[in-house]
Amino acid sequence: MARASMIAVLALCLPDARGADASADLVSFVNPFLGTEKGAPDYGLNNAAGDTFPGAVFPFGMMQWSPDTTREAGGYRYSQGTIHGFSVTHFSGRGVACWMDFPVLPTIGPLGTSPGTAWHSYGSLYSHAGETAQAGYYAVTLDPLKIRVEITVTARTGMARFTFPPSAAATVMVNAGGSVPRAGEKGTGVIVVGNDQVTGSVVGGHCGGSFDYKLYFAARFSRPFTAFGTWSGGALKDGSRASAGARSGAYLTFDAANAGQVVLMKVGLSFVSVEGAQANLAGESPNWDFDSMREGARAAWNSWLGRFLVEGGSVDERTLFYTSLYHSLIHPSIFSDANGQYIGFDQAIHSDSTRTQYHNIASWDDYRNQVALLTLIAPEQASDIAQSLVNDAMQDPGGGLPRWEHANANSGGMIGDNSDVIHANLYAFGARRFDASSALAAMERGASRPSTTSSGHAEEGLDLLEKCI
Repeated sequence: MARASMIAVLALCLPDARGADASADLVSFVNPFLGTEKGAPDYGLNNAAGDTFPGAVFPFGMMQWSPDTTREAGGYRYSQGTIHGFSVTHFSGRGVACWMDFPVLPTIGPLGTSPGTAWHSYGSLYSHAGETAQAGYYAVTLDPLKIRVEITVTARTGMARFTFPPSAAATVMVNAGGSVPRAGEKGTGVIVVGNDQVTGSVVGGHCGGSFDYKLYFAARFSRPFTAFGTWSGGALKDGSRASAGARSGAYLTFDAANAGQVVLMKVGLSFVSVEGAQANLAGESPNWDFDSMREGARAAWNSWLGRFLVEGGSVDERTLFYTSLYHSLIHPSIFSDANGQYIGFDQAIHSDSTRTQYHNIASWDDYRNQVALLTLIAPEQASDIAQSLVNDAMQDPGGGLPRWEHANANSGGMIGDNSDVIHANLYAFGARRFDASSALAAMERGASRPSTTSSGHAEEGLDLLEKCI
């Protein structure tokens, strides 16, 4: 080593958590702010940032609940001083803006203009002095209104704790149409249910390729709201319970003057249905114990990070090591519900309670080294990732492996047959609990049949091969 302070020994590489040192608080070496600022010159591509996000995420979690200061990739830049919302999905490390669904933003009402056409006017200044980011937890104070926002997560759900200043008009806005790069006109909307719930869905996609996805959410509040309404475009309707369209959303108002200043919000996600989101919420977030959920997320991260124990090195070097490992364990993301249901490439609901279906599989980025790392320290997850791609090919009418998989679609992003390399690497490094024969069959189809497609995207180069033959 050229520097004596470099981390000297990789003490343990564990295939599961049973041998991990549960007492090691390795989360303290994770800095989620790393990668959130622009880096080298990008020659006008506007993607030279690390494109990471600082918000709360569970290992491989379906939800990534994080603040948004920009609609650029990652959603957050450390140098930007205004938060425009806290959306529940993000992609970490990709140089293309995507997801950022259902941004939530607390404010003090009444609302003056419709957030459907003036969402950014409700953004709030903040300072890093009032901001904290840890693995599985994020907190910030929205300065002008003195609203404290805290967020933590489980695998498919999350909880926000809003601490308002005394006010009879403490308001939480849910923007169904806030997705990046856009929300679809059909399939996007919200419904206010009773006096403490809101549900909805969004159709998004077309980021880094041509595809669509549909995501459902279900949110519950710790106490009844005193007023509510919806918006659609420029129309703001007090007392309305439903709104639909690309610029739709809902607001819920609480009495923080006489009934307490803390409002808790639980959110469940599902790519299957609102009922699936509600079931995920009931199963993973059955109570209102924010601190317990936060400790659960911290324990999960410590367990995963504890599969690598290192010796030597400075605090900064350990921070770099464990933050890099943390970033490697965010994606691929859980796609199936807690009951095993997921939407396949054939648009049908499938169910497998014996394994997890994954998405956000960026094969062009992952095949070089991440999949080998995951196979060494997470063989069960690695096998499920391999089977997820096999399922995609088997369920797709075109029979091909996706190049860049989001939700239940191949975005067609980037180039090459990188899913083939992913399967080869996973198998070579020990992943075995997947249908290798079907994986090979999909590879052979993609390499020899020009008619093979994935989500309608043709296999590259086979048209030239056919002409040569």
